[in-house]
Amino acid sequence: GMRKDGSTFPMELAVGEMHPGTGRFFTGFCRDLTERHRTEARMQEQQQELLHMARFTALGEMASTLAHEINQPLTAITNYLKGSRRLLEKSKDENAAMLQEAVEKAAEQALRAG
Repeated sequence: GMRKDGSTFPMELAVGEMHPGTGRFFTGFCRDLTERHRTEARMQEQQQELLHMARFTALGEMASTLAHEINQPLTAITNYLKGSRRLLEKSKDENAAMLQEAVEKAAEQALRAG
């Protein structure tokens, strides 16, 4: 449709016909759909935003699961290395000090990775 100022707008036109006996008459009903189109566009934007947030949430859950799955073996490695270090402290072997230092550095890196 076109307004008096020349701007156009979406509309719905319903036409009715009647025959009162003196001729044929038509009645037209125009309905401005501008607000409906705005509402539908806003609803679509909100659905897109909701979909984006759902993907973002899924990504966060996946990252959390992945972090947990990686952290568990790293914690086990750290514990085994600490146990090995304690055993090396009691060792009389001449290489024990060097091994103890290497095990300590490995444990630090495992903790850092965790």
